[in-house]
Amino acid sequence: GAQEDAQAGLLLKPNGAQTFTARGLARFVVKQLPLAFEDFSSAVSADPKYALAHFGLGSVLSSQNRPREALKHLNRAVELEPDAAVVRVVRGTVRDKMRDFAGAAEDYTAVLRIAPSFEWAHYYRGRAYREMKKYPQAVEDYTAFLQRNPDHEEALYFRSNAYFLLNDQERAVKDLDRILLVNPRHGLAFANRGVARSETGDIHGALSDLRK
Repeated sequence: GAQEDAQAGLLLKPNGAQTFTARGLARFVVKQLPLAFEDFSSAVSADPKYALAHFGLGSVLSSQNRPREALKHLNRAVELEPDAAVVRVVRGTVRDKMRDFAGAAEDYTAVLRIAPSFEWAHYYRGRAYREMKKYPQAVEDYTAFLQRNPDHEEALYFRSNAYFLLNDQERAVKDLDRILLVNPRHGLAFANRGVARSETGDIHGALSDLRK
């Protein structure tokens, strides 16, 4: 397996950053986080300018719920490899956890520049914009994501919420209608549709939803 191959590489080149990183990645995939942490730390010590080692170490630290330490290594990885989309994605999620939504949006924007077909960057950036109360931008990103994932309940729900806050109740209701077609037991969709319908004057529909 990958760990055995990396172990053989260590025997040949015991201080090799690439080999430590390869074994660290193999261990990270199978959730052996303490061992992966040791390997990535050894890789960084062997070659402080090896971006993949910093990325691996940052990923482990993020998985261990240590975002500030993770960010230090992910920042270094971005400095070394600014066009590595996967590094930007992970740093964006860490920034999001730390409620640095502007920083997260910056990373997802970079991802879309580097890899325009990665639609999940629209989803993640939409969430960041929503938290920043930039609702028109959030709607744009959720719409781009939904073009490829038209039945994604969370994206529909969050876009409907953004429409509601933009006083576009009709579009909010349409998104909630779509959710309920996909999942007829979505209680929050019924409740929010009831509120949106009341805002449009559809009192009968609102009461029907709110009773469910």
